[in-house]
Amino acid sequence: MQSDFIVYNRTRKDAKKASRLFYVKFRNPVSRELDTRMSIERIRERLGVYSGTPVRSRNEAICLAKEALDKHLVFSNNEDPCFSDYVCSFWDFDASEYITRRNREKPNSISKCYAVDLLRTVRKHGLPHLPKNIRLREVKAYQIERVKTELQEEGKSSTTINKVLQAMRSPLSEAFRLGQISEDIASRIKNVIMNNATRGIPTSAEVNVMLSKLYASTRYGEYDRIGYLTIALAITTGMRQGEIRALQAEDITIETEDTAFITVRHGYNPYDKLKTTKSKKERIVSAPASLCREILSFGKGNATGNGFVFWTPSSEKEPISAKAIDDYFDKALESAGITKQAKKARNISFHSLRHYYATVMSNAIGSDEARRLLGHSSLKMTDHYTHETEEHLLKLDEARQKAIPFAFPQKR
Repeated sequence: MQSDFIVYNRTRKDAKKASRLFYVKFRNPVSRELDTRMSIERIRERLGVYSGTPVRSRNEAICLAKEALDKHLVFSNNEDPCFSDYVCSFWDFDASEYITRRNREKPNSISKCYAVDLLRTVRKHGLPHLPKNIRLREVKAYQIERVKTELQEEGKSSTTINKVLQAMRSPLSEAFRLGQISEDIASRIKNVIMNNATRGIPTSAEVNVMLSKLYASTRYGEYDRIGYLTIALAITTGMRQGEIRALQAEDITIETEDTAFITVRHGYNPYDKLKTTKSKKERIVSAPASLCREILSFGKGNATGNGFVFWTPSSEKEPISAKAIDDYFDKALESAGITKQAKKARNISFHSLRHYYATVMSNAIGSDEARRLLGHSSLKMTDHYTHETEEHLLKLDEARQKAIPFAFPQKR
């Protein structure tokens, strides 16, 4: 007699460390073909079992597969799927019809990094707070509101809660558009209010101490100088960490003895690799020429041929990792007297340097102009500056030099 399913192992190729996960192939009750495949982790979600530890035992995997069959959770009505399964499929970058359509209509509108982030967040923080095995058509706005309340009571950050809400709102909106549900539940799901006062922004004094200590404790031409270069660049340009990692020599133009321009064209993350910026638009920022000269000199030491200025000896294909930059930043904070406990209490991260730049430049040139420099609104510029555009950029650079003094000369 044919079994109703088979359990097998599969190695995750995208994992940093090789790990074997259990998958199940179910036999269709009508055709008796093995035509339905599911990971054992997806099966656990359908059963309402959430755990951060993967199933390692084959016997446990067999028991879970049998339980899912017995509860009719495998071959269910596709028109009214289990909500958790629907949400997870919706944010599965490689299989989602929604993501495929959006990226076909507007290329790069949904990145793999974004989809993976929402999927992980809703799996960990959102779905466990909903009733087990609730169907798509059974979901009500008050249940999502209850998830929000429970996450607030657990002390989760506004950012995390809003990610959970977005991860549920988009699938519900699409289900309503397609007629799978009759109520527009998504429009009733409101984000929690972000408290900007909690954004950790280091003071100008702390920033100056960080830079001076980094400058004095590292040597020109040595690899650990990369910590000083990346942090100084973030402070003086407001570039995102991914944009700094993606930087290439052709993006930098030395304009005058004191001024350089950087065309921010790309970002970098481990899923999408080299990609467009978050705003999907290029922008131009000014930077200290002395800093950019040293960055270009540092980039010449990259023997991998991958083109990244901030390279790493541990990879021929990728730039310096986000973790490495964060580690350099933590050491810089400690040098300025900001301990790990103080960093956590003040909610300071590498991204805080972008907030610092935004605050200082808004005071110097106005919020609208600062927003354009940060890439939050369109700034129509090309690689070939017109006289008017170049003049405007030089005026902005003059304001930057006054607002964010940078007095470290390039070593010849």
